[in-house]
Amino acid sequence: MSETQKALDLSDKDKRRAEQALKQAHNETERAKQAREQARIDSQERYRAEEQARKVKQATEHSKMTYKSFFIGQMIFTLALAYFVAYSKRSVLKEMKLWFPSRWQNIKSFASWITIRYMAAIKLIQVKWDIENWAHLIVIIISLILLVALFFIVRFLIIKIVKFISSVRFSAEDIILKDIISGDIILISLYICLFFYEPIKNIIPINIFSIWLIFSFLGIGLWNVFEIKQAIKYKW
Repeated sequence: MSETQKALDLSDKDKRRAEQALKQAHNETERAKQAREQARIDSQERYRAEEQARKVKQATEHSKMTYKSFFIGQMIFTLALAYFVAYSKRSVLKEMKLWFPSRWQNIKSFASWITIRYMAAIKLIQVKWDIENWAHLIVIIISLILLVALFFIVRFLIIKIVKFISSVRFSAEDIILKDIISGDIILISLYICLFFYEPIKNIIPINIFSIWLIFSFLGIGLWNVFEIKQAIKYKW
């Protein structure tokens, strides 16, 4: 093969390589254009989706504010109405006020019972062990131990109750709505106690304030029964 033929063959090969390279570059350019176009379309779709989600969220928040305002207004009206109804039932209110002195008497009776038990313990030790001089000290030490133990037990129970109530509240999807309706339940319970005073007292012969508390706690418990179950299931 002559040198001229070899040069022509090399030239054809270089030309084909150049054409292939040019074609590949063109394909890469087209793919890059398509990728940019797809990215632009995806960006637009994502923006539309985000905008739609934002509008839905705004509409939801607006609806929440609307019904919250309604419930708050309704609660204020109900509270004002409860005041006038309660004023017309002054005899019932007088009985409710007696609940507090009665509880104070209960506290005094309990304190008196503790004092009696304290003196009885001293006498028991003096008679049983014949250590009259040390009886007061022994009873004081025992009393302090019991008081410290009782303090920690009560503290533990209070912490548990507070945590449980917090778990119940935060299990709700809308805490404010739950609180508003819980307040309504308390007011409804008051209405029941005021309007049906005589029949209720015939069935439950205790202070009407205690009955109101019972009705309120039962109503709030039923209203939050699902959240209570959730708190018991996951926290306890």
